[in-house]
Amino acid sequence: MQPSRSHVLLEAVDFSFEQADVAGFDLALSGRSEVDESGPSILLLSGGSGTLMLLSYEVGIGELAAFAGTVEAANEDEWRASGGVTR
Repeated sequence: MQPSRSHVLLEAVDFSFEQADVAGFDLALSGRSEVDESGPSILLLSGGSGTLMLLSYEVGIGELAAFAGTVEAANEDEWRASGGVTR
């Protein structure tokens, strides 16, 4: 699978990534800044027709991965029906 644009851009500013295992996603990458230890934990996730980036300064990769496993995909019709906005 090709790296996402987010992956490439974050690597360009000194984030490094490794494979992660997150339920419900085809590809999961966990990342941290190589130069700033106080930087955020990041998960880049791809699955089906969507992508998701989770970022936190408060919790680690394990907690982000656990949260990501609870995220449910929605198509555009479901999103609009629940009050979501698209542009």
